[in-house]
Amino acid sequence: HPLKTGKFQIPALQVGQLQTSPIDIEIKPIPVQTGAPKEGQPLFITMAVDSDAEHFYVQQHIPLVVKLYYKHEIRQGRINDPQPDSASLEKLGDDTNYESQYNGQNYKVFERRYSLLVEKSGQLTIPAVSFQGYMQKPQSYGGQQGYDPFSSFILRSPLNNQGQPVSVRSEPLKLEIESHPPEFDGNQWLPAEELKLEDSWTSNPPTFRVGEPVSRTIT
Repeated sequence: HPLKTGKFQIPALQVGQLQTSPIDIEIKPIPVQTGAPKEGQPLFITMAVDSDAEHFYVQQHIPLVVKLYYKHEIRQGRINDPQPDSASLEKLGDDTNYESQYNGQNYKVFERRYSLLVEKSGQLTIPAVSFQGYMQKPQSYGGQQGYDPFSSFILRSPLNNQGQPVSVRSEPLKLEIESHPPEFDGNQWLPAEELKLEDSWTSNPPTFRVGEPVSRTIT
């Protein structure tokens, strides 16, 4: 497998009195598939906000989900996490794997979830998330493809077992972040789906005596 791009020459090989000619080759970068997936595409990646909310606000935790859809076995690879400006991104929980359908096609899915916390209002652009790795595609034997006498050797080759290099990238995501709802007129803005205020004392019920401290904890 080539380790870098550029132009190279494969030296001549000699067997007994026979010798091949050197071969000039050019190694190009792995083509990156971007944008919306095409019908039947074996590999693609998506990024979306996992919320039905119509408005997003400063300091609100926004759920973000990245999904890698693939039809064939992934041998190795990595997802490059998105890096938005003016916002922090925290990975939530463990990655999950399952099977699902997309546009009527069966796929295996690798899912990763994040919590996005935005620091200022305005339009926020979350850069595209990408995946680079190796995918093992199924081999054809006999029939219309014909018989290849070297196929058994190629399938046993350690280099072939690594799979075909692949690279996919999602579309970037744009969100409009508001400072707070128009009806809010308070001094402290704390967006939350649920808020609880609890208090506790060192002893319950508390006993008050002159000169003795009593602790009260508010959470």
